[in-house]
Amino acid sequence: EDDIRRHAATYGVDVDLARAVCLYEPGGNAGLASRVGAQGYFQVMPATFRELNVETNIEAGVKYLGQLIRQFGREDTAVAAYNGGPG
Repeated sequence: EDDIRRHAATYGVDVDLARAVCLYEPGGNAGLASRVGAQGYFQVMPATFRELNVETNIEAGVKYLGQLIRQFGREDTAVAAYNGGPG
């Protein structure tokens, strides 16, 4: 919770939205890995994690979500892109 709050403030993401993505993606299971390789609380792909140049999966997820919100200008579209890819 503290990590989500801190990174949400840093990257300009609504803390409730970040928390919801964290709970939805892996169901709150940090050890979950998807069949395509997404990992951790925010189900971030390893390549995306490396590109974001961050320390933790939580920071990666919140930072990436913030980037998508700025790119699309809408939280709902950003969440869709988070789940399905920005393309």
